[in-house]
Amino acid sequence: MNRICLVFVMQAIAVSIYASNDLMIETNRLPATLPANSPVCVNEAGVDECLTDSNTDVLLSDSMAITCLPDSMAIACQSDFNAVAVPNDTIATACKSNAYPAAKFIVPAVLISYGALAQAVTPLKRLDENIVKAVDRHYTKQRLIDDYLAVAPFVAAGGMNLLGVKASHNFRDRTFVEISSLLIVTGTVQVIKRATGIERPDGSNNQSFPSGHTALAFAGAHILFKEYKDISPWIGIAGYATATTVGAMRILNRKHRLSDVVAGAGVGILSTEVSYLLLPVFHRIIGVKENESGLVIAPMIGNNQYGVGMVYLF
Repeated sequence: MNRICLVFVMQAIAVSIYASNDLMIETNRLPATLPANSPVCVNEAGVDECLTDSNTDVLLSDSMAITCLPDSMAIACQSDFNAVAVPNDTIATACKSNAYPAAKFIVPAVLISYGALAQAVTPLKRLDENIVKAVDRHYTKQRLIDDYLAVAPFVAAGGMNLLGVKASHNFRDRTFVEISSLLIVTGTVQVIKRATGIERPDGSNNQSFPSGHTALAFAGAHILFKEYKDISPWIGIAGYATATTVGAMRILNRKHRLSDVVAGAGVGILSTEVSYLLLPVFHRIIGVKENESGLVIAPMIGNNQYGVGMVYLF
């Protein structure tokens, strides 16, 4: 029963991370200021409101929030005082702005903070030790599946690259993000492990905090979420569920405490976010243009010569 409860707790953490990330997507669409020619429609109650022809979608509220619409749609604002039609390009420009970049770091900051506090706050330390004792009593068999699942999200992201699945960034940028996040998460985890020197629950060494397996898994899962959320939210959910399973297995295998795993999840997500922040720097260093990757295959026919030519732009 304790093992089942532990897994449910870890799954709940994964779902909350996914929901928070989904919220950050909407938050990041809020522009700091609206274009000069954007409409503000005021009704009798004095509430800023922008309605479509069907009068269902609220596009401007008291917080001046904007909902991004497809390019094929136009926005019609109606109120008791005026009716204004605005091309979607105006709203699209505003939606591209990212007025709250700090929101991306809320979830990893909370996770890392919990892990750090658990090393000093007595109730959190007691929770860690109670989970370790419960595992010792009810789970005596070790399984190595966490060693393989830890890299599964990265393998999945790489596989989608090779399969050409449409993502938010091109092949070149995705490759940079994957490699840089791997380097960042590995380096960060090793530095913290050596600095803290906390003994593992099984006493094998003093590199318990944070969980490197969990950090690696969540870094890969966060890449899946950010790259393929527009295709299907289930890709991100599957990635986070896999990473959560890795964390639960590290606890059940007596390699980590709950606080180690929670902090590892935060380090993994943070490493991926930092990698995306480094993309513009990477572009400036190598001097590339913002072009999408593409593959062109064409037949080649000559005198007694036949073949196929291929050009890949990355």
